[in-house]
Amino acid sequence: MRRERRRYQRAAVQGTGVPGEFHLRTGGRSFQFTRVHDVSISGMGVSLPVSLPKGEMVALDFNSVDFSMVLSGKVIWCVTQEPELGCPFRVGIEFDATNKQDSAVFFMTLREYLDHYEDDF
Repeated sequence: MRRERRRYQRAAVQGTGVPGEFHLRTGGRSFQFTRVHDVSISGMGVSLPVSLPKGEMVALDFNSVDFSMVLSGKVIWCVTQEPELGCPFRVGIEFDATNKQDSAVFFMTLREYLDHYEDDF
């Protein structure tokens, strides 16, 4: 059994209800994704159509009519999963620790779309 090492509680994002688009960019490639498994001020897990190596640097974009943000991060883990919307890989991304203000803004912007959001995050 894997030991939980997260410092912050995570919540899932209801991808169909978010009025914007998520993209992950790495190595000249870009992938749109709609399923965010968990998000906190320190990172997020996403479903992707490709496997990414641990340690790979990525950029996460979120764009909507009212808000746009790019966060940098790195792949912490990547595992196979039952394909979900054509995405057989689940990838854990840790946000750049030197930019906690942007990751906190990102998290607070998405908080109304989080499953089971509670005020004690």
